[in-house]
Amino acid sequence: MSATTPKALEPGFAVTVRYREPTYELQTGRVREYSSCFVIHAPDERQAAGRAVARFKLFESLSSVGWTREIVRVEVSRVH
Repeated sequence: MSATTPKALEPGFAVTVRYREPTYELQTGRVREYSSCFVIHAPDERQAAGRAVARFKLFESLSSVGWTREIVRVEVSRVH
């Protein structure tokens, strides 16, 4: 018999965080939207979005790029 963790029982969600880099836009004059995609296990869409945004912000803090990132929207869909 194998043990399962609670996380393994949570549904999976594909979460796309869409963002802009306003500081870069000011310096270059180019406006562009970027995206980061995550697969998140969470009880519901709201929590999946929150976990993805937290991960996005962690990656932003670890980035060597000095551009400010502004989240435009977060899209969530269930993964089967």
